[in-house]
Amino acid sequence: MTTVSEIYNYLCEIAPLWLAESYDNAGLLVGDPDSNVKKAVLSLDITEKIAQEAHDTGAQLVISHHPVIFNPVRRVMANGATSAIWNLAKMSLSAICMHTNLDAANGGVNDVLAEKLNLTDVKRLSDDKVMNFKKVVVFVPESHAEKVRKAMAEAGAGKLGEYDGCAFETHGNGYFRPLSGSNPFIGEVGKPEKVDEVRIEAICAPQDLKKVISEMLNAHPYEVPAYDIYEDESVCEKYGIGRIGRLKEPKLLREFGLFVKKALDAQCVKLTDAGKEAYCIAVCSGAVDEDIITKAAQAGADTLVTGEMKHHLYYFAQNMQINVVEAGHFTTETVILPVLMQKLEKRFPDVEFIIAKGNKEPYYVL
Repeated sequence: MTTVSEIYNYLCEIAPLWLAESYDNAGLLVGDPDSNVKKAVLSLDITEKIAQEAHDTGAQLVISHHPVIFNPVRRVMANGATSAIWNLAKMSLSAICMHTNLDAANGGVNDVLAEKLNLTDVKRLSDDKVMNFKKVVVFVPESHAEKVRKAMAEAGAGKLGEYDGCAFETHGNGYFRPLSGSNPFIGEVGKPEKVDEVRIEAICAPQDLKKVISEMLNAHPYEVPAYDIYEDESVCEKYGIGRIGRLKEPKLLREFGLFVKKALDAQCVKLTDAGKEAYCIAVCSGAVDEDIITKAAQAGADTLVTGEMKHHLYYFAQNMQINVVEAGHFTTETVILPVLMQKLEKRFPDVEFIIAKGNKEPYYVL
């Protein structure tokens, strides 16, 4: 049966924790990593009501975007600001929260937001973080070289651009002597051995490394396989919070604002007009600061779509000559939940995943 830790590890493959901002608190924040999961509830936030809904529907896990524990907690009480944490623990519910790491991840919140707005030629607004690939090298007897190479490829090794299964093999001699207590696949205890071996090397994305090593070891016949892991500075993955793309044709700002409202099913949108048509669109889910607005303007965007921003930033955006469409913090981020649920359903078919009925904006507009 699927456990909390298995789901958590998969989510960390989708959105590695090192992508999270320094102020963030993403991860498995409440619960037992070894507990079994038959049903999980997805929600943008974890509130007391969401925890109660999860319990009432028979779930064992709640997966959210916003961390249920963000700032340090000195005490957990049944009422007040920590009531959600109290209820999770009381009802034996685990909580996994994927926040700014999911914002920045490829295929994460901002990519989904850009897709909802029908943007084309979508790129990262900026490359805020870079992670080098790994080079995995393993030495295998010739009889098992193909088996090990295929196992590594199926686990994700050798993916590069529009290619997969990329690897290189070198034939040579391996030398070893089994010592007392060993159980050698080849050779006898106490006798030096010379074996025809193959050196297999393949690049590996950092999030796939654990799985590649695991599958390589499972396929390898030796009791103690010899392998190396190197940092590969020639291949890397780049990540960033925002995205930028283009509409099929320019729109008046008011027209584009109404389109955003409909596309995201927003209660309302607020427009900051810099006197430009909307065509080159930057998106940043949730909230923005001066840095994001500056990056969007410098990247050539005429319009920025976001959830919310502080009062002084309206004037800052106008001075930077960029329109802003505010569609609501909740509205620009909840778009990830159906996409995330589909991925989880595919990976864990034995678990039922649902989006919480209580996953709603915490306010309404008159």
